[in-house]
Amino acid sequence: MFKRGKCVFCNHDAIEVIQTIRKFPIYMGASESQNYKYEDLIFGKCKICKKIQLVSLIDIKLLYEGGRKLVGRSF
Repeated sequence: MFKRGKCVFCNHDAIEVIQTIRKFPIYMGASESQNYKYEDLIFGKCKICKKIQLVSLIDIKLLYEGGRKLVGRSF
């Protein structure tokens, strides 16, 4: 997991953690195996612009480890 160091809106480094959801599932969908992976989901608020954003970022390779399951024509 990566941690955001700066605000994505104003680029300031004054982000305070406001909420943490422990052991949040990385993938929310049907799975044939019971090998679920979890990470803490951490929300932060910029002290300058007051925008709320994710502080914890899942590695993209881990997030799409099983391949993307595409639905519809827009993907």
